[in-house]
Amino acid sequence: MTGHKGEILTLCFSNEGRVLASAGNDCNVLLWDIAHGHLVAMLTGHKGPIYTITFSRDSTILATGSHDCRYNKYRQRNSSTNFTQQFKHEQSLCQNGTKKSQSRPEGQP
Repeated sequence: MTGHKGEILTLCFSNEGRVLASAGNDCNVLLWDIAHGHLVAMLTGHKGPIYTITFSRDSTILATGSHDCRYNKYRQRNSSTNFTQQFKHEQSLCQNGTKKSQSRPEGQP
């Protein structure tokens, strides 16, 4: 699989089987179109290696967990196949051993 700069640590298929999400040491999530075998999006937001990814049952939410003590949630915005514009980034942080939630309503930075 080309596209990652570093080791791939985790993979997850969307529940309908159309998309494969991959993540690893480069701190990015790559979304792959299974039918055509090409990269459709790169999701950013982590500062450390990503060890876990999963889709929600309806495949409209992608959640990731990383060594940077963050979990990111990417929410599908519409039904198009352009994943780059479908997902909204939210996160929670750990600070000094305590968890601090930082989820933001859509449309706010």
